Amino acid sequence: MTTDRRNFLRQSTLGACAVITGISALTSGCSTLPLVKVKPESNELKVLASQFGEGNNLLVRTPEFEFDILLHREKSDSYTALLMQCSHQNQPLTFSSGQIYCPSHGSTFSLEGHVTKAPATQDLKKYSTRISADEQTVFIQLNS
Repeated sequence: MTTDRRNFLRQSTLGACAVITGISALTSGCSTLPLVKVKPESNELKVLASQFGEGNNLLVRTPEFEFDILLHREKSDSYTALLMQCSHQNQPLTFSSGQIYCPSHGSTFSLEGHVTKAPATQDLKKYSTRISADEQTVFIQLNS
């Protein structure tokens, strides 16, 4: 990559961050996804249902994975866990407005992990989940 292009990308990124930060500061209802950092126990990630707050989505981060996992609450007893790695070229994904998006090439995915827009052609990696008997804890099975 040439120095001119690198400088252009750096300046563009900084400018975009400044604009987004300014908009976030002016928008009273703007919030980000909760992020929960957990370490695997017995090949599972344990997330408390209370960590969702008022929303239905949160990001789960573990040091063993390069990418976060999006945990989506469908109902009180149903959850979907998706690896936030694009199936097109293994790029990190973002979540916005109820949609999973690849900023690198434009692929989009549903909250079930299905491709909704190419260039990706394969669904996202999905992990099995289970809920504790008292419905207070969600377990993400890492071996699925």
